[in-house]
Amino acid sequence: MIRPMKYLLCVLVCLSLAGAAYQSIAERADRRALPGSFIQVGDNTYYLLCKGDGERVLLFESGRWGWHADWTKVWPLLPAQYRACTYDRLGLGWSSKSHGPVHSGTTIDELHKLLHIAGIDQKLIIVGHSLGGYYARKFAARYPEQIAGLVLLDATHEEAPARMTYAPEDFSQVELCSLISWSGVLRISGTMEMLVPKGSSAEQQAQVLSVANRSQFCSGLLNAAQGIERELRTAGKPEPLADIPLAVVRRGKKVEDYAGLAGEQRQLFETNEPVWYAMQRELASLSSRSRLLVAPHSGHNIQLESPGKVVEAIEWVDSRVTTY
Repeated sequence: MIRPMKYLLCVLVCLSLAGAAYQSIAERADRRALPGSFIQVGDNTYYLLCKGDGERVLLFESGRWGWHADWTKVWPLLPAQYRACTYDRLGLGWSSKSHGPVHSGTTIDELHKLLHIAGIDQKLIIVGHSLGGYYARKFAARYPEQIAGLVLLDATHEEAPARMTYAPEDFSQVELCSLISWSGVLRISGTMEMLVPKGSSAEQQAQVLSVANRSQFCSGLLNAAQGIERELRTAGKPEPLADIPLAVVRRGKKVEDYAGLAGEQRQLFETNEPVWYAMQRELASLSSRSRLLVAPHSGHNIQLESPGKVVEAIEWVDSRVTTY
């Protein structure tokens, strides 16, 4: 009985080592295929992607669990006068692993250094989605000299946790993922294909999967979620933005447009949406030069569902910028 158990244990160890080796080799191959560049900021490495050679620079800041692939539907619609850049925050995408909950102070200070090292010193229009909109406002408050304007897409409001009714988030699957991703089993089984948005091209699918199959992917998601959860408990009210040109775009999808939304989920939606709309209006009121737009056919991921509305907001802000 002991000998068969030893054989079984040996087989399991060999399979684990083979899976881990495959995971490492495949991850290195994915990295070599990336079109962007890696920038060293202190002890951390950040992935930076820029396209276009226009004089006006747009910086795209992704949501809580987002990365550079979030903007693939917006960039092809941009006029030629723009240079579009985005990056992966610490622990997300192709940037260095995060080793604990991430605070906005660290995020924006590292971003400031990253831009300088990359030679992006001109004023920016920052386009921030969800939590990325929160980070964009924090960056503007700390480094106003580098801001030409802001576009906030269904952006996070500091008081959202206190004013909205949430069902507790279940991170059990993400925690399990973080424990086993090193083994290659998720990559081999194709489990992460569920994260590819419907209608994605082959190129977009490859971009998403190259990140989702990384060993650090799920641990990065956990640290991002825990970091902002802790921060918003004591964040206070949103800071005024003086007269920075500001466009706020909120979702406008109606409850009947969401397939299968019923019962408690529908009730939460109907309770929370008016509160969310009010907070988006409050964000728009932070600047004396602002506009609130609605993406009527979009849910939270406006950059994926209504990319044309994002470009409209960018052009409105750009038209109000006095100096670059």
